[in-house]
Amino acid sequence: MPLKQLLLVFITMLMTNLCFAANILITETHNDEGAQLMDLNWRKAANILGHNAQIVHHDYLDSLHILMEADVVILPSGIKEVSNSQRYNLNEFLNAGGSLYVQSEFKMHFPGNQLFHYLVNKNGGTFEWEGELSYNLNPIKVKPFIFENTEEEMLLDYFWNGVYGCGGLNVVPFMEFEEKYFGFLYNGDGSTGRVMTVSDQDWIKLATEVGKQERMVLLQRMLHALVEGIPNLTIPEIQISGLQQSVCPDSGYDMNVNIDQTALAYSLKWYKNGNHIGDFDNMKSFEIHDIQAGDLMEARLTIDNECSATIITSNILEVEWMYPLSMSELSIGGSDEICYDQSAVFSAMASEMDQSMEVQFVWSINGQDLDLPQDTDTLILDQPTTNDTLRLRMIYNDGCTLQEMSASNERVIQLIGRPVPNIFLTGNKTGYCMGEAASLAIEGLYDDEEYSIEWYVNDLAVSNPTTTHQMPTLNNNHEVRAEIKYQDPCKGNVSLNTQIISINVEQPKLSVSSKQHTSCGLSNGIIELQTDGGKAPYVYQWNGNQYNSTISDMAKGQHKIEVVDANGCRDQIMTTLSDSNPKIIDSLVVRGSACDSDEKSLVQLYPNASFHGSLTLLWKSDDGQRLDVDYSEAELAPGNYEVIASVNESCTEVKRFEIAQNDISDQFRTKFSAEVGHPVALDLGIDPLDIDEILWSGQDVLDCTDCTWPTFLADESRSFDVEVTTSYGCHYMRTVEVEVQKVEKLPFFAPNAFTPNNDSKNDLFEFFVDDSIESLRELLIFDRWGNLVFESSSLDEVQWDGTLNGEPVTTGMFIYVVRLVNKRGEEVTGNGTLMLIR
Repeated sequence: MPLKQLLLVFITMLMTNLCFAANILITETHNDEGAQLMDLNWRKAANILGHNAQIVHHDYLDSLHILMEADVVILPSGIKEVSNSQRYNLNEFLNAGGSLYVQSEFKMHFPGNQLFHYLVNKNGGTFEWEGELSYNLNPIKVKPFIFENTEEEMLLDYFWNGVYGCGGLNVVPFMEFEEKYFGFLYNGDGSTGRVMTVSDQDWIKLATEVGKQERMVLLQRMLHALVEGIPNLTIPEIQISGLQQSVCPDSGYDMNVNIDQTALAYSLKWYKNGNHIGDFDNMKSFEIHDIQAGDLMEARLTIDNECSATIITSNILEVEWMYPLSMSELSIGGSDEICYDQSAVFSAMASEMDQSMEVQFVWSINGQDLDLPQDTDTLILDQPTTNDTLRLRMIYNDGCTLQEMSASNERVIQLIGRPVPNIFLTGNKTGYCMGEAASLAIEGLYDDEEYSIEWYVNDLAVSNPTTTHQMPTLNNNHEVRAEIKYQDPCKGNVSLNTQIISINVEQPKLSVSSKQHTSCGLSNGIIELQTDGGKAPYVYQWNGNQYNSTISDMAKGQHKIEVVDANGCRDQIMTTLSDSNPKIIDSLVVRGSACDSDEKSLVQLYPNASFHGSLTLLWKSDDGQRLDVDYSEAELAPGNYEVIASVNESCTEVKRFEIAQNDISDQFRTKFSAEVGHPVALDLGIDPLDIDEILWSGQDVLDCTDCTWPTFLADESRSFDVEVTTSYGCHYMRTVEVEVQKVEKLPFFAPNAFTPNNDSKNDLFEFFVDDSIESLRELLIFDRWGNLVFESSSLDEVQWDGTLNGEPVTTGMFIYVVRLVNKRGEEVTGNGTLMLIR
């Protein structure tokens, strides 16, 4: 598929299918030897899709709690060891519904390959690695369902070495080369999350290579499949149905099959009485004439995911003839006695009537036909009337003729019962006084009904079977209700309760809601009063005078206050005011930021608004010098200060403060260097906590323009402008320059590790050259102390088995130096490191 079309398909899919921002954990690889950038490219794909991606150390897999906070976990390296505890945590994460990407590599025994094999087989699937291919596997075909809305395969242009395998139906292959499969998605059975793998990480490492956008598109689609899943990859269910074609005997039979939607390839076959009917293969509906009553029909679906196949069998359908139909006796079902508040429900009842019979019902009340649909076999009368007479006629089609039956039995409706009375208590009023009696009565009862009446006070029964109740002694919060019982022919035993009446007789209760104590020896105390209960309005008395709920100008000491409500009820309290030295300064605010030593900040002091008295302010510097300041505002340079606030010469408060200098102009890093093809992180060297806003130029190159640490892939020397506003309000503009050095690609390749343990897997260190090399002058391998452990001068002898003088050397790091001659006669030199692991 053309790249432009592929991008358009993926963008359309993304806009319609991305439902939420997933939390994605990616284990670190970019700090590994050889610039393994898979983690950065996975993170870039996640950022493009709007997910929250975080790169973490491999040891994070030791914490099940951390894993459970993620939606997707990505292991981008196939060669990093996974401990037993980490493997257990990953399996628990998968069982909890999380999704995993496990990178496999070009050897079946590598940790990533073994982990994918373990997780699939541990969780009910079947999967096996089958073999290894060690060469350029281009192009790799990517199955179209990975992109959902396209039917064309994508061709991945880079895949270096790989392991191929196959699994059960739930393990869906999506990468294919020469009829072998190198990428798989395990869907599970719905009770676990998804697991994905591909057996080469190099194309992911190079996903941001210029001109290879389709690699990043595929990476995004794989991530989308992990987050959202790929629909229609489940094994479908099938259901068949059949129907006699016409209304007369000896007609054909219509067969249909319903197959759940699926993206898996399948074939369909039909069977009659266990024998295959070849004429109808892969037909979802057809007409069959060679069929008799009692024949058994069945459909079988063969599912093939290119690695395994299975057969799904439908239900078995027994052929039945419906026509012709026989006559039935008709009657009306239902009760003649209908409760007054219920609908009357009657049903047409015909003996031995086939369920598929085409019938017409004609209902009539009191001799008048009702205007109802012809298929109304159940009649519902919402408002029936006593003595309504109901009849029914039925017209039906037996398949070949039209018949009409005589009228059914006659039903006469009788209404019974009557509505439940709406009862309530009367006689209550608000504002009962002490000593006042209450008289309550029940209203709303039927006069001709016999009732059983019980009165309750605070849920305690009192002996009084009449409809009225006298309460000569009232207490506050008494709750009174009545319970009435009687017999109803529809509802049986009916029990009703009146509303609950609360008797409100309450002494006014006086309390202090708030008070302001005196200060500095003044009569400036204030008391706020509150009265609960009683009857408004209230009058408050203190020192022989009347007040509202606020009394001011009070001196320190003990005070007696009394309240009288509208009923003359009284309450009094004693309260005490004390004298204190209160908070004089409410707040001190420094406005502006000293971005250099010459800049001043505005300092504003706000006194306590509740203070009364003469306020005096004295400003001093850190060395005790008095400042010439205009009362409550001062413009001050960076330094330490204090202000002394005094009221009435008896109350004093000291406030010390500092104006900080916040200049960071000398902290900026503006020079960077990198090699072509390597990622560059633009770290300005400033604490991110000191940055409020930041804006970079170069939005077409950087992965973000409003972050403190943007990155880009070095391609040429560049400069970027950056604007920084600190959390102190200081503003800076700088130009950052990046010098990019081009590194010539070497015409040879050597692995960075091998394991000479005689297991026939990676036992040799092998040195490879491309077609431009003519001969080898010298290949030398040294240990970390400079001792020569291997040498060769022939391209036919560039394999080291990890021995020295026939004895195996110990695990460690080694250095190789090589001198080659190309076909132009030029000498090519190089060096590198390798790890020997036993």
